[in-house]
Amino acid sequence: MDAVVLTALPPVPAGLPSPLSPTAAAAVPPDLRLQAGETVLDVVPNVTHVCPFDGPVAGTLVLTNFKLIFESLQPEDETKHTNLNVAQWKGNGTVHPSLPRPGPEVTLGHIDRVEKEGGMRTKREHAYCIVVYCRDARHLRFAFVAENHSRRPFYDKLLHAAFPVTFGVNPPFFAMVNKEAYPGGPDGWRLHDLEKEMARQGVPLEAGPHGWRISDANREYVLCASYPQRWVVPAQADDAMLAAVAKFRSRGRLPILVWRHRRTGATITRCAQPLVGMWNRSEDDERYLAMIADATPRPSAPAARPAAPSAAPSPSTRLVIVDARPRANALANQAKGAGFETSSAYPDMPLEFLDIQNIHVMRESLRQVHALCFPGVEEAQWYSRLQASRWLDHVRLCLVAARRIVDLVEDGVPVLVHCSDGWDRTSQLTSLALLMLDPYYRTRHGFAVLVEREWVETGHKFAQRTGHGDSHAGDDQRAPIFVQFLDAVYQLVAQFPAAFEFNSRFLVALADELYSCRFGTFLYNTDRERQAVKGSTPSVWTYLLAPSPVTDTFVNPRYRAQERVLRPATAIRRLRVWSEYYVRWTPQIALGTTAPLHDWQIAAATARLFADGAEQ
Repeated sequence: MDAVVLTALPPVPAGLPSPLSPTAAAAVPPDLRLQAGETVLDVVPNVTHVCPFDGPVAGTLVLTNFKLIFESLQPEDETKHTNLNVAQWKGNGTVHPSLPRPGPEVTLGHIDRVEKEGGMRTKREHAYCIVVYCRDARHLRFAFVAENHSRRPFYDKLLHAAFPVTFGVNPPFFAMVNKEAYPGGPDGWRLHDLEKEMARQGVPLEAGPHGWRISDANREYVLCASYPQRWVVPAQADDAMLAAVAKFRSRGRLPILVWRHRRTGATITRCAQPLVGMWNRSEDDERYLAMIADATPRPSAPAARPAAPSAAPSPSTRLVIVDARPRANALANQAKGAGFETSSAYPDMPLEFLDIQNIHVMRESLRQVHALCFPGVEEAQWYSRLQASRWLDHVRLCLVAARRIVDLVEDGVPVLVHCSDGWDRTSQLTSLALLMLDPYYRTRHGFAVLVEREWVETGHKFAQRTGHGDSHAGDDQRAPIFVQFLDAVYQLVAQFPAAFEFNSRFLVALADELYSCRFGTFLYNTDRERQAVKGSTPSVWTYLLAPSPVTDTFVNPRYRAQERVLRPATAIRRLRVWSEYYVRWTPQIALGTTAPLHDWQIAAATARLFADGAEQ
């Protein structure tokens, strides 16, 4: 992206706090670099960033409608370096020791909560603070001069800018005023073409027991508010049956086609749990699953591969139902009127529970990882606290489950995947399985199509899981489901370094844009809600797939297209901490030292992490 040097202060967008005062306008750093559409909301000079690594740093705190920026004061003999920004530091493979480190900056979407510490009468140095807690593990502490009375008005403006949904700010997100151009990038809103994707997979869109069809029964989202308007379903199922099946599946999320194996004809379909309760059955749902099973030709013999005998499906198996949840959780849902498929209602369709925990467990697990990685931990406690978080165990279970799906469809057995509502763990498993099975999704373009189809269009609740613009940091519906998926993808990239066109840096950028609210892609919960911003906001894929000095570093130079199926090692000892993402703010861990660090060492550690990621 091309940064622009501020020459004049545009007006503050409607709904945000009062415009800049003359004093604040005069304090704007002369070389402040903003994006097109970004405006300054407030500026406070004489602020100290209390850095946990190199101590207090004096500078100016700038609030825009996109970011919170701390501009550190530069030594007189290094003023020639004042145009250096954070992106340049991360992009450089080498960092000269004499260069000053840029101050921290954070997009407003990354801010989880803001707290004031200390009062007017606090005597301790740097104790009159605002502390900004971020969704990427950082917590940034800024000390104000009490006599200036600048903390309270800045705090109020920061709250309104960081939590626009809570305070009714309009427009709520920077994506709606983002005017940046991304030359050469595709129209990210049109990447996924259902007909083209079905043709690429070799799906027979034809009548008959083995055929499929594209249905528009969900036009205007009449059957399912969280699904797209068009689906691929068995050709034998008419729209009346689809409506009946939708009523028997949680949130109306009936089984729809995800992918078809060209060699075996086996399919992967996805849905939500059935509303069986204690005694309910649906003849339409049972017939519908039989149609999905019948659409796969019976294999003459399973493909030769090493596998445990207990994992091989019975010859009579027509379809395997993969439930991502632990069995106990599914039983608890049964008491609430939902549940899982029984063998009596769905004969020859065995059900397998994959023991992946719910959003609450994942949220707490990542919280412990964040506490481990920032601002750091004693080296002697690193492994014990990492193990206690169980984060890598949860990532491992996702990979194990996806491998199970891969093995089944490779053997010619169709698989139906669901969890509770089918928009969290289901998206993780179908996406990971497709990355292992289909080399197209290992390209940058293919990965974008995969995320659009399996996450964006099929209703992963991005707004609720991330808390975009919402100040309720304790909301129990927040969960790092998409970040966990990206972590699992990172494990694949690390184990198969030549199989992916993109590298870890690409995944880090995508994880950052999940929270940034710079693009419309991840705003809102459903395709239906997102219709209001399609076309009027840029897509993240337009940026990530456009050629530029930054995005060119997302390309894996070791990539070699290959058709083979990827079967990752899933032993916990083979998994890695995603250092480029979690540890990038903690240079002591990156450099393997507990000694105090100079500015150039902090920058060098960051550059090293990103350089290593570019090689994977």
